[in-house]
Amino acid sequence: MKNLFNNNKAVSQILGFILSLSVTSAVVLSAGFLTTTYVDENTKEAAKTQAENIANQVVNMIVNAYLVKQQYPNTSYNTSLDIPYKLVNHHYYSINVNSNGVRVYSNDGNIDVTRTYFDVSDIIQMDVSGNIDGSEGKLNVRCTPLKTIYKYDFGPSGSHLVKGYEEKTETDITGATFHSASRGGPELGQDFVYGAGTGNLEISGLTSGNTYSITLTVGDKNAITDPNKVVDGMKITANIISETKDTTIDCSQDFPYNVGFITDLTLPAGVSAISLDFEDVVGSKKYWTIGGLTVEEGQRKIIVDGGN
Repeated sequence: MKNLFNNNKAVSQILGFILSLSVTSAVVLSAGFLTTTYVDENTKEAAKTQAENIANQVVNMIVNAYLVKQQYPNTSYNTSLDIPYKLVNHHYYSINVNSNGVRVYSNDGNIDVTRTYFDVSDIIQMDVSGNIDGSEGKLNVRCTPLKTIYKYDFGPSGSHLVKGYEEKTETDITGATFHSASRGGPELGQDFVYGAGTGNLEISGLTSGNTYSITLTVGDKNAITDPNKVVDGMKITANIISETKDTTIDCSQDFPYNVGFITDLTLPAGVSAISLDFEDVVGSKKYWTIGGLTVEEGQRKIIVDGGN
């Protein structure tokens, strides 16, 4: 070994070999890192594309369910979709559905896509909800039959009445002093009853033991120009002897009209009426409106769940 290190040529060859080996190792490691990064990015994109496809399919299923229920409200509707247990590269994931759209997201936070209901803006006229774990392997969309009991159009006596609706005026609301107005706008928003404080409407003639759903249309197009009539957070409460359910329907200057739902109201034995309270609970302008109200027997709901 001593003779070897005394040989300058041999030492140079050894150092050159070591340097060459180091450079080669660095190149191999760098290439491996770049390849891994490239593969990771591509699998992530593939998983994202898969999530987008799932979201689009679910959106189409919900829109179809909505259209069927609008055309044939008294029929049942059921459809299913086989979904992968995991996204590409073993991403565990979930699907969340509501009245705004469909969200598909991985549990590790790397994938998160949302799809809305395109041009079917009236999808908000059905309550839509569901949360599914991808590991269930199947997603179901279903609706139950609905039977219309009452359809009320609120406004001044003798004002525009939507076809098929019964007229309701301020005299049908009990509580303090209420008013009605005709301002133009969408069908059930052309006229309405409004007031400060709390108003009450009793819906009678119902059947005990049955389940009911209520759809409410609220808003005022002059909320922009009339600061005294801004309806920014109307709370509607349905009271039954055995339970109370409520919904807060948000309106604003940009979106002066809105629709809300109170679903799954089951009347106990001996009870044949539902009492509704109207109140504006948000902001400083405490005015509420009611333009239209529909009472249906059954669930006005698109149910989305998983599994068989």
